[in-house]
Amino acid sequence: MIQTKRNKPLLSLSELAQRAGKPHITMRAVLKVEGFLHSCRDESGKPREIVTDKGRQFGMLVNGEVFWTPQVIERLH
Repeated sequence: MIQTKRNKPLLSLSELAQRAGKPHITMRAVLKVEGFLHSCRDESGKPREIVTDKGRQFGMLVNGEVFWTPQVIERLH
């Protein structure tokens, strides 16, 4: 687990899936649920950077902001 600048813990996708009671989850699903999917492209249309820690995906960086919210766990139930 890593911490963002605002001291909010970020879960890995497997940790999030486990908490949500799902066998697995993709970053795309998280972003779609949160309504960020359309926002995750830069001006040239390229996908934004995935924030990783040793290859594990933790969140999506959009306009300098890391998107990962606990509410997604509730919405996935």
